[in-house]
Amino acid sequence: MKHSLYHRGSGILLALLPTWALGQPYTKLCADLAVGDSVSVYIPGKRSPTTVTHSYSLKRQSTYHYEAYLNLRFHDCAELGLSSEALKKFYLERGQACVDKYQDTFADGSGRTLGIIFYDERLHGTAAIPKPMLVDIAIREKGHRSDSRNYEHKTDCKTLIHEFLHLLGLADEYEERVRTGLFKSENLYPGRAVSTDASWMAHFSLGILNSGIGKTKKRLFKGQLDAIVYPGCETRNSTYYSCVKSAYDFKAPPTIPPICKTKTKWLDSP
Repeated sequence: MKHSLYHRGSGILLALLPTWALGQPYTKLCADLAVGDSVSVYIPGKRSPTTVTHSYSLKRQSTYHYEAYLNLRFHDCAELGLSSEALKKFYLERGQACVDKYQDTFADGSGRTLGIIFYDERLHGTAAIPKPMLVDIAIREKGHRSDSRNYEHKTDCKTLIHEFLHLLGLADEYEERVRTGLFKSENLYPGRAVSTDASWMAHFSLGILNSGIGKTKKRLFKGQLDAIVYPGCETRNSTYYSCVKSAYDFKAPPTIPPICKTKTKWLDSP
């Protein structure tokens, strides 16, 4: 039996879904989920207001706590000689250990918290959690730069969490520079809003020309958590969306809202 997209306890609430959306993941959620309710979220990058694909299920576990479920499948592209089941076991256990280690940082400072959970149909399929869209992850050789669909084998925990948060629709917030000469470099994405090193999305673990390498304790900000719990909703995420919409443009946009240059204010604004 396929799950409906919107669950309330053991019953099913369809009133909030337009007819065309039945059987399809949510692409816009502006209403507050009731405690116990869950939705499937899928917004492809080309339609995403953050330009990053959203692929997860969301449950409001309590008044202030949300759970995001990821459905990951791993492929051996590094010739490790591991079966798909062995890879899955290794990376889900590693991912869970990383999430557990940094669980206290998934809070926005106003009392709301987020849990990241790896979907298991045997456990969650009977708990009225809609199955998240499957995401394929390629495991790459040592030294490969990790991204949301490719992980360097045995990459560090902070990088894994950064990539998990990409799957929840969050964009990069670090300045990314490329060398143009012996002592010269240029900003690859001049329209990207750069945040404080405390943000999980400012973390990048390779290259001395990139920010986010420091030891500052990481955290989520209000604007980031709003983007996760109200996916696709312009009215709830107007500031965040305006600041990340050019995060991957090679050319600078005509105008950049002044608030996007404030390091942290744009992450805590509605």
